[in-house]
Amino acid sequence: MDRDIAVKLIRRDMSSDHAAARRFLREAKVTSKLSNPRAVTVFDFGQISEGMVYIAMELLKGRSLGALLT
Repeated sequence: MDRDIAVKLIRRDMSSDHAAARRFLREAKVTSKLSNPRAVTVFDFGQISEGMVYIAMELLKGRSLGALLT
């Protein structure tokens, strides 16, 4: 893609929780359909052969949520 992206992964121990994995992928599917300047762009999502699920999305510049909460 020739750009920096953010990758969100569900923890390996949670990947085996089928309900958690389904929720994560549902979040990815819904988010990928959004078209709004205030919503992140999702480029890809899925499950790799080892079972982990991921979302590849636009990398936004700015302060982290952790920094903001502190």
